[in-house]
Amino acid sequence: MSENYSLEPFVSLIIPAYNAENFLQKSVQSCLEQSHKNLEILIIDDGSIDSTLQIAYELAQNHAQIKVFAQSQNRGTFAARARGIEESRGDFIAFVDADDWIESGFCAQMVAAIMRKGDFANATADFAVCHYFLGDLPKIRVFDNKVAGTRIVNWACLYRRALLLQALSLCTRVFGEIPNGLFSGEDTLMGLLIISFVRDCSVMNAPLYHYTQHDESTTHSAALRPKRLQNAALCFDLGKTLQAHPAWNPSLPVREFAHTTSNLAIYEFYILQRHTDSIMMLQSEQQSYLVRLPPYLCALLCARRYHWRWRNDLRIVLYCLSFGVIKR
Repeated sequence: MSENYSLEPFVSLIIPAYNAENFLQKSVQSCLEQSHKNLEILIIDDGSIDSTLQIAYELAQNHAQIKVFAQSQNRGTFAARARGIEESRGDFIAFVDADDWIESGFCAQMVAAIMRKGDFANATADFAVCHYFLGDLPKIRVFDNKVAGTRIVNWACLYRRALLLQALSLCTRVFGEIPNGLFSGEDTLMGLLIISFVRDCSVMNAPLYHYTQHDESTTHSAALRPKRLQNAALCFDLGKTLQAHPAWNPSLPVREFAHTTSNLAIYEFYILQRHTDSIMMLQSEQQSYLVRLPPYLCALLCARRYHWRWRNDLRIVLYCLSFGVIKR
């Protein structure tokens, strides 16, 4: 690789961080160790109440590539990523969660995947996506028409900055502002915004991102389960509003990508309704009849309010006719 970094595309790595004092240093270190050197690292502290912000400032003092931006209050992952996009200067942008980390070749290989013709000016892809590790095991992300996935996630991707700016512009046009408080289902909402402008993407057939699951994360914290259920429902409703707006017009035949919202709804409701806290929340919302149903059937009924209602109806019929054996 050339030592003249100015000839390389400039990459912005955005790390939204909320109460991540136990994980942030490893995440940032993986960004500093990239073989692609022409980059900046933006840490967006999202109103942390632990030592996350202090750690971020200490890292920034020792590394000129690191910039720290502090939110005065917790606004959620979606808003933190949006802040990072606005503050970034890169030709390309990647999101790295504060408790995750990336392989040293992540930036170099993902940039190469986008710049298939060898130079930035003639690159055809708008973003690249790769497989990932869950623990020590590589996980394959299933894609349909290159863009559609079984789950929409913003990590393990590298985007053109211009694409993300278009997505944020559409977001404010449809909703009037950047939604606050979104930390579950926000990947789906951002994915729906992005695909309205996508022409093409590249798929890297290699795991370059390490996804971490632990009890302290907002995704898996037991204390946040009721809030996650409400939060996911809000994201799905926002996605529904977006798809009804005339400005939402995907440029590729990838509407299948949008309909994974229904599958994500089923997943969220199925997992969360099995826990006592979520059952109590359902009761408080005068939906106590749902808690007497099997969790999967409850999830299907909840998810009927989103996309593909007829498919969810079919799932209900199959589940009942099979006496609970068929769950798909």
